[in-house]
Amino acid sequence: MGSSTHVRILALASALSLAPFAVSRAEAPKQLKYPAKKRPHAIRRGPSEVPDPAPLYAKRRHQLVVKWDRNAPGIQNVNTVDLPKPESIERWTGRFALELFDRGVLVERVRFNFPMLGAEVHEGRRSVAAAIDANVVTTADVAFPAVDRGDKLELRDRATGRRWQLAWPPRIQALVDIPVDAGVFDAPEASAPLVK
Repeated sequence: MGSSTHVRILALASALSLAPFAVSRAEAPKQLKYPAKKRPHAIRRGPSEVPDPAPLYAKRRHQLVVKWDRNAPGIQNVNTVDLPKPESIERWTGRFALELFDRGVLVERVRFNFPMLGAEVHEGRRSVAAAIDANVVTTADVAFPAVDRGDKLELRDRATGRRWQLAWPPRIQALVDIPVDAGVFDAPEASAPLVK
């Protein structure tokens, strides 16, 4: 046995004798701690958070020209159009919504946007949508189903929380502000009704 083999055996023996010591000295793996999840803030379930009801189908629709005149909306024009078969209004997202109620229950919502009045604008923690809206004059074309049901139509601004009451069926008019605390009920779970 040569000297190099002897050195290798000694190195292997010392490594094996130190192995249990090295394993016993190793620290147990640390348990990773993740930050506790914060409970979500309570969301006030106000009128603007009521989910969209099933769309209404109708053989007629109102073509409305809704005017925004420096924070004062109104209905500028109304035309009723006959359709070849019952149709629903296509769903879009938007800052504004026309909402139809039947005895306090939301039965239809049509969202839209006015040109030049975009989504809610924040400056720090303060909304500046109302300040921008005070200088804009614009119109939007909105289609809404012409149905026999319903007793109240409202225009809602989701950015500022304001809403205005419209006549139902719609007619040319200036709109009147509605107090913010007026109640709205959830739409019932039902399939989309067919209205002729």
